[in-house]
Amino acid sequence: MIAFWHLGQSGVLLKGPEGMICIDPYLTYRIETSDPGTEFKRAFASPLEPEMLKGVGAVLATHHHDDHLDLETLSRLNKVSPATKWIVPAPHTDMLTGAPSLHKVIGAVSGKQIKTAGFTILPIAAAHTEYERDDKGNDLYLGYFLICNGVRLYHSGDTVVTDELRKAVCAFHPDVAFLPINGGDYFRTKRNIVGNMTFREAIDFGHEAGIDLIVPVHYDLFPNNRDNPAYFVDYLFRHYPSQKFHMMVPGERFVYVK
Repeated sequence: MIAFWHLGQSGVLLKGPEGMICIDPYLTYRIETSDPGTEFKRAFASPLEPEMLKGVGAVLATHHHDDHLDLETLSRLNKVSPATKWIVPAPHTDMLTGAPSLHKVIGAVSGKQIKTAGFTILPIAAAHTEYERDDKGNDLYLGYFLICNGVRLYHSGDTVVTDELRKAVCAFHPDVAFLPINGGDYFRTKRNIVGNMTFREAIDFGHEAGIDLIVPVHYDLFPNNRDNPAYFVDYLFRHYPSQKFHMMVPGERFVYVK
């Protein structure tokens, strides 16, 4: 079994027998305070303050966008929890190493295993909306396969569905998957808002991969870049009525028993 909490947007806190890790926590108002004119404004307050993650074994970021790699969240947490590790895609480690007192930064590379806090972590390339790599061949966007206490989890980060991703996820066969459902469209793309899989794609993809429990994410925090989760539920009801899912509210805890 394993416990997890939804933190809003793509943020997830995971707890196993040996410790906790957190993925993509955006717990501040940094985006709108640094740019008051931005269209990205929080629809609700964070369910917790960064300092409340004190003692977490590691914070994982899937990529460098501010709602996934929030430097204010990390800096504030680092002040009260200096032993916490920071795991980010290898091309973006310099975003952390230059910050005051941040250390123990691990550059995540697709296919290279990391172990921490009782979790086995395997980064996997993500396409947001295309695969992008630096001049060393390291992926800019990642998802994470995780194994803890006999439970297999997949946090996709921001991604669309690709043939490579389908093959990898089907082979990993997650028990639980956190998948974005906000999609993308012409008008958002024109405003430089990068897309993700749609609710239909997330469901079809999750069902094909044999995922036991689908947990949709990345649809709740920013009104300018979300989709109605009722569409997700309706599509499941019509096409895969036996597929398990859970729609979480920010701050909610879920205990998954395999």
